[in-house]
Amino acid sequence: ITTIYEWNMDVDPGWTMTGEWEYGQPQGLGGDIFGDPDPVSGATGTNVIGMNHAGDCSIEVGGPFDLITTPFDCSTLSGTSLRFQRWLNIDWPPWVYTSIEVSSDGTYWTAVWTNEVEITSTQWDVYTYDISAVADGQPTVYVKWSYTIDENSWAYSGWNIDDVEIIGVEGY
Repeated sequence: ITTIYEWNMDVDPGWTMTGEWEYGQPQGLGGDIFGDPDPVSGATGTNVIGMNHAGDCSIEVGGPFDLITTPFDCSTLSGTSLRFQRWLNIDWPPWVYTSIEVSSDGTYWTAVWTNEVEITSTQWDVYTYDISAVADGQPTVYVKWSYTIDENSWAYSGWNIDDVEIIGVEGY
């Protein structure tokens, strides 16, 4: 298994963002009442993609709010996985829903992870998700991180994502 694509967030990857997703340096803020604060930099380097780098995320009802990669080619890959660094502080369902999904057309999405509990991070951790069922052999693949805010949620510092990689085996 090798790294096929990587985005270390030293440069803005130009991904589609809605809601409070943004590129830049987190400021170590938020977590005043619930969860913990954002980091003060990326897992490596300065910048990340996260939710509201200047504090807790909004609790205004809405979403889903998405971070969607530009398409990448997995037509020659097998055993494809998504690997990235995560620092996440988020309320739990039914108040906040978060997910990671993958698509081979940008229209139909398959969930590879959803939160089921409150998540509070105080450090960067590496997460790997198998996306092979959707991505292997496909010429156009997208990954989407999402969050939805429902009524009565509490403000947490939200998502921070760094060092995103697509890993797999060449030779589908």
